[in-house]
Amino acid sequence: MHPAVAMFLVMFGCWANVVTLEMMTTVHPGCGNLVTCSQFIVIAIHGFVFTMKCGTVASKIPYKAYFMMVGLYFAASVINNHALKYGIPMPLHMIFKAGSLVANLIMGMIVLGRYYPRHKTVSVVAITIGIILCTYASKSAPAPPPAAADSAPGTSTTTDTTTSTTPAPEHGAADMWYGVLLLVTALLLSARLGIFQEVLYRDYGRHSQQALFFTHVLPLPMFAMLSSDLLHHAALFSASEPVVAPLLPIAVPRLWLILLANVCTQYPLLYCTLVSVEGRDRQSGGARSRC
Repeated sequence: MHPAVAMFLVMFGCWANVVTLEMMTTVHPGCGNLVTCSQFIVIAIHGFVFTMKCGTVASKIPYKAYFMMVGLYFAASVINNHALKYGIPMPLHMIFKAGSLVANLIMGMIVLGRYYPRHKTVSVVAITIGIILCTYASKSAPAPPPAAADSAPGTSTTTDTTTSTTPAPEHGAADMWYGVLLLVTALLLSARLGIFQEVLYRDYGRHSQQALFFTHVLPLPMFAMLSSDLLHHAALFSASEPVVAPLLPIAVPRLWLILLANVCTQYPLLYCTLVSVEGRDRQSGGARSRC
């Protein structure tokens, strides 16, 4: 794949993914687990058909080696989703998810005993200061307009934020900082996942497409622990206002269409990122931590 095409797909995928996620969490802030579960299901099905060839391709890495990776990945995803329930603004949420440099640096020193050049350390510190400033700015930002609360279908609320009279739950400073603590925890888990992946790929070789499949198919049974939350928000999505989608003869609930768009932009984003990392590793002659 040409680097310019990969860059465009990653940038477009990031933009579309964040926009659609915010459209859903603005209406129902607790829907993150439903979004994540949907993404996992679609990527697992795609990987089973195209990567594993419907089970005819053997795994290049022992299955037991995937379980720690899966546990870290699932925990980081669920914690990131849970943080949205505490009034974390979407820009701050995305800054924390992308601000893994300091976490990777710390984990590299603690787990692998690495030492980094001074200019890299200074750069990471500067980015960390920017994240801290964004956190304080988000704390003092005005509250968003009222949105529909997470209530069950059939009650006196509606998912249309322009006509809803049900106020969104208010979050104080304590909730905000608890959400930030959750984001920091997820950030450290993601960094530890990157270190584990680096060691795994060093021992068994880089098989990113298979790793993408297994890290999305093995956690699926864990979503059974969140079944009540998933069913609750699935009902809320089904109760959203119906819209007529292109190429479909029937009206579909609006939030399900937005979820479909979110899922469709998630896989190209992951795929292009993996292709870019694999190309970089082939040129440099070795595996590195993920971004």
